[in-house]
Amino acid sequence: MYQISTQGTYIKVELKVEADFQILSEVIETVINHPQYPQCNDIWIFGNEGVSLKFEHLDQITDLIARLYPPDATRNKTAIVTSPGLTAAFAELWAGSAGKLPYEVKIFSGLIAAEKWVTA
Repeated sequence: MYQISTQGTYIKVELKVEADFQILSEVIETVINHPQYPQCNDIWIFGNEGVSLKFEHLDQITDLIARLYPPDATRNKTAIVTSPGLTAAFAELWAGSAGKLPYEVKIFSGLIAAEKWVTA
């Protein structure tokens, strides 16, 4: 369904199935509870499976993250890697909603550029 791994200075989250709100909520909670999350930026990789969300889920995802976010976190970036299309459109919309979170969100079409950004 998904894989979470530590890649040195960041956490990599790979979704291996079409992600709906329930799956994303579960993965978000798991990532935020990862012992290195407060100090490590993260990269979320959405494969060809994409997402199955409604527009109202975007704000709900942001609210969930805000509620669970560790108060002592020093991390400052989340990268989302996705191919052009519907998933990328949802990611861009969510990035706008995520503006109220205490870290920057940026969308990428490739992993190499995302890695350079989160590790800079």
